[in-house]
Amino acid sequence: MLLRNPTAAARYAVPLTFTLPVLLACAVPDAPLTAANEHSTAEDQPLEGPGEGQPPGPPPGPRSCAAEEDCSDACPPDAKGCTCHQPPHGAKICVPTCADDGDCPSLPHGPPLKCITAEGICAPPQPPPPPPKPCSTTADCVDACPPGAKGCTCHVTPHDEKLCVPTCDADADCPAPPHGPPMTCLEGGICAPPHPPPPPEG
Repeated sequence: MLLRNPTAAARYAVPLTFTLPVLLACAVPDAPLTAANEHSTAEDQPLEGPGEGQPPGPPPGPRSCAAEEDCSDACPPDAKGCTCHQPPHGAKICVPTCADDGDCPSLPHGPPLKCITAEGICAPPQPPPPPPKPCSTTADCVDACPPGAKGCTCHVTPHDEKLCVPTCDADADCPAPPHGPPMTCLEGGICAPPHPPPPPEG
């Protein structure tokens, strides 16, 4: 707006020495213009060293390897031994060896390692496998059995439940569970875990 009245123009010509502090105070309402704020420096603020006040990170993962000699001193100090192991997925890694759970080293965090006696290595405890998939027909059992299964069928259990189970002609056809006893081939051509032993007679 163009002000042609000199009196009105003088009325709106507020001195810059007044407007600048006011604008600064409005822009930073929580920081009043005081001598303490004007002269504060970075030296007045406490400094934290690198990593201070932060939780420790996770422990380093297993060392990758290509041969046994790559695993020298790669396992915890209290490990019975250390070997280059090929897990189901991913590259080879160095893992502790064992004959039973007592041979597995203790970890500072997490659950204790367990000995997979079939492979002679220590590993974290695995969650239980998912229960068999319910079914109505064999068509419902596509990709419902473990990857190592020869086939998969809809089987009626003694409790009149229909579940997807691996098929077999011999014990070697049954998939190996990651933990626990191996499955066996029953007369009906299906794989099942071995029956638990009967309770001792009292």
